[in-house]
Amino acid sequence: MIASRWGCCCTFYHHPAVIFTNAVSSVAACNAPVAMVILGVLLGNISPKRMFLSKEAWLVGGVRLLLIPLLTVLLLKAFPGVPGEMRAALIIAAAAPVGSNLAVYVQRQGGDSPGCRRDGVPFHHLVHYHHAPGPAGFLTWAENRRGAIEMSEKMAIEQRVEREITARMEELDQKLVAEKLERYRRLNQFAQLGKVLFVGSSLMEQFPINELLLDMGRTYTVYNRGIGGYTTQQLAKSLDVCVYELQPSQVLINIGTNDMNTQEYTVEGLMERYEAILRDIQAHVPGVKLTLLAYYPLCEPKLAEDPHGREILKSRNNRIIAQANQAVQALAKKVGAGFLNCNSAITDESGNMRPEYTIEGMHMYGDGYAQVLKALLPWLDEAAASSGSRQSATGARFPHGTEGGAPIQ
Repeated sequence: MIASRWGCCCTFYHHPAVIFTNAVSSVAACNAPVAMVILGVLLGNISPKRMFLSKEAWLVGGVRLLLIPLLTVLLLKAFPGVPGEMRAALIIAAAAPVGSNLAVYVQRQGGDSPGCRRDGVPFHHLVHYHHAPGPAGFLTWAENRRGAIEMSEKMAIEQRVEREITARMEELDQKLVAEKLERYRRLNQFAQLGKVLFVGSSLMEQFPINELLLDMGRTYTVYNRGIGGYTTQQLAKSLDVCVYELQPSQVLINIGTNDMNTQEYTVEGLMERYEAILRDIQAHVPGVKLTLLAYYPLCEPKLAEDPHGREILKSRNNRIIAQANQAVQALAKKVGAGFLNCNSAITDESGNMRPEYTIEGMHMYGDGYAQVLKALLPWLDEAAASSGSRQSATGARFPHGTEGGAPIQ
């Protein structure tokens, strides 16, 4: 701006100052691109709605873009000797201020302090040291700039580490599931056919059914093939190990809560996958009786104490679970299966799982499962009494050419 004024004065007094022409031209060529970059960076973090509804913005814009150019025109009329080119240049300069001025004004008013780039680095660390000109100001700016770069690099490293940890955890989960399936596959070789079978995810896997049955004076056999973290898609791919090899007479199934942990969850999609599992079991185990167990409620206040729990509650909560239970009950009727809701003893008056029974708001301690089993026991006694039609003569199968531990002759 100083250079343009100086050039105008020189031209007015017929001293073109040729010595400055090339330097000023080079600087002028950079002015518009640099101004647009700075202006774009600043506007990128301003809400359009807030910008266009601001009375102050309209007032300042009107004064700067209308009133000041008008005053400039009136002032130039008082000096008729000003050349036409100079007159035009001054009017344009008054009506179209340099874009970088916006950054200067904003910084002087402290308006950019809360504004940050999307990577979290404050703008004032990147674009200015106007507050304290001179060597001291430059050193302050340089220190802020270095800190901003370090902050950005630290955030990038943290994000990369988080991705690596997530990938590693998924890899370990897949390995753990594969190990559990292999254990079940080998264990199935010794199982009695035609028994009662529990199938599902961690809420079924952690059910200490046989220990609790012994404590309640029951001696019949119940198999549990639950796998922690399982979804309907995963169970559908492992029905041979979890169900078919056992040829059960009765299946109590509770699957689908982990499906609710994603933003893509819909109850319609869950029921479609659930029905496919039930139809496959009916096709591969003729005469099997299926019973669908209602999903357990969450203890939402306890789950909300943990950041991971709060994330789960965004897509899986008691309202969604209640809706899913209604759909499961309708599905049971559709496929000719039974439906059991054993949640009354573990649910408080607000619809949450009682806090004394839950570990973290989602899974249960043994005494919580004991309450579920008390409600389940009449069905289980009847199911166990009607089972056994598929047992072998000895009541068990022994693999690899052995029976009762002795080689077959």
